[in-house]
Amino acid sequence: MTTAFTRQRVEAIREILLEHLEVDAAELTDHSNFKEDHEADSLRMMDVIAALETKFGIEIDEAQYVRMVDLNSVCEIVSELADR
Repeated sequence: MTTAFTRQRVEAIREILLEHLEVDAAELTDHSNFKEDHEADSLRMMDVIAALETKFGIEIDEAQYVRMVDLNSVCEIVSELADR
């Protein structure tokens, strides 16, 4: 995977998060916690998951949901699944 491809994937994930969590770009950092910092509830996170699955053609197992706490963790999960 190239650096440009990685950057494109991260930006696509970031855009999905910004849209579904309804936060400003400046507020969403690599490590800001969705629940604690952005007040994301389970319904918003299900919207995020559905959008990620559609965008990247992946299926995120329910066991992975608890790992999805910030931008970095979501990028890791999407990369693991998309690069199979």
